[in-house]
Amino acid sequence: MAGQKFRKRLFGFKKADVYDYIRELDDKFAQESREKDMEIAKITAEKEALYEKYDELQSKREIIVSVLERAHVDADKLREEAKNDILEMKKVAEAEIEDKKAEANREIELKRRALRNMYESETRKIEHLRNEVTELRRNSLESIQLFERELADIETKLGYRESSAAESIGEVQRGKGIEPFSGVKIPIKVIRRKTEAI
Repeated sequence: MAGQKFRKRLFGFKKADVYDYIRELDDKFAQESREKDMEIAKITAEKEALYEKYDELQSKREIIVSVLERAHVDADKLREEAKNDILEMKKVAEAEIEDKKAEANREIELKRRALRNMYESETRKIEHLRNEVTELRRNSLESIQLFERELADIETKLGYRESSAAESIGEVQRGKGIEPFSGVKIPIKVIRRKTEAI
């Protein structure tokens, strides 16, 4: 249309050319207007789509923020619960350890008492045996000394001394027998061991 030349006629330009030009401009404007409207509609649709996308993203963001906040609260709660559980487990473990220590100490004390009682019992038994041996030795010495005295008397009667030997031979000839150790009393005591606990 640029450089359009209108034909001239009397008193100005030819009306048909001017009308054609105006119609052409009008068609071109209408076409451009339609294109602009289509472009505006497209941009508007894109804008609406972007708004929808923005609203959707905003909604998702709010959900994510809410989930994160809830997760943070839950994490704090879980952390606190875990801390309390650990403290409780530690208390229970310490109490169990103390119980085990007390039980072990009780068992050790019982065994110590049993060993001490056994030691004291065995010590008493040994002392009793020592006393028995001492008494047996004393009685044995007394019996040996008495036996030696009686033996000396018999030796005298059997003739280790002449006067006594002659008397003894006379007694034998007269029919009297000599009973050796007739007057000997052996004072050996029979000591019974006590089998019951002392």
